Amino acid sequence: MPDWGEGEPPDFGDLGDEGEGAVLAVNTLTLGEAVDVWLVGESEPAATDLATGEAIRIEGVARDARRVVFARAGTTEAVGCSEWFPLRADEQWAAVATRGEHDCTSDDGGVTPTFEQTLALSGNTVRFVHGGRPDVLSIERGTVPEPGMLQPGETLDGSDLPDCETSGCTARYAVSSMGIGAPRHFTFATVEVADVPPAGEMMFVVLGDVRQDWPRELDSVAALAVTIEGGTRMLRRDPEVAFIAPEVTADVTFSVPAPPSIQPVATGAVCFPGKPCLAEALRFGAGEQEFYADGPEGNTNGMFQLDAGQRYVLLYTPGGALMLLEDTFSRMDAGTSVGRVVNWTTDTLTVGRVFNGMGQAFPNFTGVPSGQVSDEDEVPDGNWDFVYAIGGNNPGAGCFSPTNTAAPWRGFFWAVGQINLDAWPPTFGPLMTLCT
Repeated sequence: MPDWGEGEPPDFGDLGDEGEGAVLAVNTLTLGEAVDVWLVGESEPAATDLATGEAIRIEGVARDARRVVFARAGTTEAVGCSEWFPLRADEQWAAVATRGEHDCTSDDGGVTPTFEQTLALSGNTVRFVHGGRPDVLSIERGTVPEPGMLQPGETLDGSDLPDCETSGCTARYAVSSMGIGAPRHFTFATVEVADVPPAGEMMFVVLGDVRQDWPRELDSVAALAVTIEGGTRMLRRDPEVAFIAPEVTADVTFSVPAPPSIQPVATGAVCFPGKPCLAEALRFGAGEQEFYADGPEGNTNGMFQLDAGQRYVLLYTPGGALMLLEDTFSRMDAGTSVGRVVNWTTDTLTVGRVFNGMGQAFPNFTGVPSGQVSDEDEVPDGNWDFVYAIGGNNPGAGCFSPTNTAAPWRGFFWAVGQINLDAWPPTFGPLMTLCT
């Protein structure tokens, strides 16, 4: 039997008649490896190879003072430890291994919230669990604040999920840290009644750091939804869409379906060379979304897939079509500037820079096909002169556009303009052209 250094359990008094309960173990540790789940006092793990983001309901646990230990898979090296808790017959307790590692011998290095769960409910009460950076958090359901604050390593009772007796349901949540940054929005959505967990408490574990800039910082905030039976679903931030009409002579109105009509949601404004415009950006639910646009090139519409945790740019192109760009740039190296080329011309497009008085194309920006987006390529950090060519021509240096892409710049180019994604909402606009 492993020695976890846990000491003797506290005296919980009379735990009632003999019987069995259940323990729900949730792993949100970011170790990059799986864990085994142990009940202190047992000679074998109760569960093995529990990956990050997974949970398991351990049934048939005899009533007693209990403690859960999370150990590296195949070892007895503890990385997460619950408090002692009194498990009575027909009860269920949960232990959520979060944040840092924990060797069970001190209070330093990790937090594993432990609490009793309610099995018989008329609805699906949501319990928020703080598993992210230790800032005090506030939670909103829709636009209504949940009462109380979510303390680091603690839990907070929230309201029930919507009544889903006849169809799917949607619950929208916002998580924020007092005085730091904007709220981070998540949507728990189901389509079929069967997707809704059975009556019983549902856990909403907040992960990561609410203060981080998304998606520049890769471990920004997320959430893990856990049913009382151990089913899990990772919730990424709600997708966001910025609306841009890069080369219009009049404003463009973007709309979404709102049966029996459509509802305007954003405007793509006329933007002049040398004076970048700020795009409008809105949140949407993950899944298929139809957009309409009414502009000088005519009316158009398109159906697009929006994935949680992603940002997008919806373009109304000069030909009057809709084009959706994904903000999937690598952001591992904040010291470089990286871009892509969008080509809505009827021929190939090449983009480059003026170097030693000559036009020099970027490797991934050469001969981008019509209607395509290039692979990303590193571009100069700071000021440089932008040149382009249509068809098989080489970009000359006779006419150029002064450009600035100071690191960690990310964005898209077209002929001749750019969309800057180094801040959100993005800015965009045509570039000024100078000729020698």
